[in-house]
Amino acid sequence: MSLNPAAITCKAKAKSTGIQCTNAAVTGYKVCHMHGAGGAEHRARAAVIRKERQEIKKMVRFVTGISKDDPEANILTGFENEYRRCIGRIRWYDEQIQLIDDEQALIWGKTKKENKSATEFTGTDTTYEARRHMWLVLQDEERKVLREMAKIWISAGLDVKRLEIERSKIEAIDRTLLRILERVGVDVYSDDVRRVVSKELALLGSA
Repeated sequence: MSLNPAAITCKAKAKSTGIQCTNAAVTGYKVCHMHGAGGAEHRARAAVIRKERQEIKKMVRFVTGISKDDPEANILTGFENEYRRCIGRIRWYDEQIQLIDDEQALIWGKTKKENKSATEFTGTDTTYEARRHMWLVLQDEERKVLREMAKIWISAGLDVKRLEIERSKIEAIDRTLLRILERVGVDVYSDDVRRVVSKELALLGSA
């Protein structure tokens, strides 16, 4: 039994003096091994505590947001990536469906299994009915999500917003490039220079 790394002191007290034990508590317990750590009751309590701590860690991860420098912190990038992931999942379901040898399994299968012992005909009753395969159901759910995302994209005008962002980026690159050319002695007001710069930036925008 390992000692608690946080060095929690055993909570037990001597009955005669009332003085608290100075031993370190065992991990997951409030007492040391001399005062019952490891007993059935304490083991059960320690297991509950460990489970609670694990669940808390999971929830912390669940509610922790991404950092500001994460690419998906940008709402457009995050939306586009999730849209692509949705399409990826639909294609994955397509692949799983293709692996099913029996086409009948896509529309027919076991829906109920019941053990009977209180009647004269004991045994297991298995019911087969018309039902859609799990892969088809899940794929349809993803398709619904995809359609809803497309509606949001159109209604929110995200295409326009994306173009505005790209335009502002290109304008910033344009200004930076012209400053660099000026510093190396290039006439940035030359028609040839402006034509070349505009052409290259247009190619960058369409990439």
